[in-house]
Amino acid sequence: MSTNENETSYDRAWDIHCYAEKILSDRMNYGMVAQTMLLLSFITIFVDHKPHFLYLVLEIAICSLGVIYSYFQYSRIFSVSQRIIHLQEKYLKNDDVFAAYMGAFSSRKFAVRIRTHVIPMALIALWLVLYLTSLLNHILACCLSA
Repeated sequence: MSTNENETSYDRAWDIHCYAEKILSDRMNYGMVAQTMLLLSFITIFVDHKPHFLYLVLEIAICSLGVIYSYFQYSRIFSVSQRIIHLQEKYLKNDDVFAAYMGAFSSRKFAVRIRTHVIPMALIALWLVLYLTSLLNHILACCLSA
């Protein structure tokens, strides 16, 4: 490859990298907004605390949506993150400025793991705990009212 072709490949890789980082950031932000709205819906119904079957169904539906959305968020974020890492390792690490920038962060892999694994898995765990809490709350309410 000629120098001009290398520069073109590098420029294209950099453009795609910037685009992918924006997509990843947007997905994280929109995902957190969606998770917050689901959580507020759950809390609003849970705090009302009426031992009624409809409340249990709504709480289970919201928790199920939370788990499904968290998994979807995990799979999409992981996919984009893997593509970003591929671009960085194959094309961008050869650039001196980019290599120095990436070398300045010794905990880069830890930060990527938090974004791609820890946050979505913690959200799935939260929804499962809320699901169990809701079930136990309704079981106790039915036992105490009987």
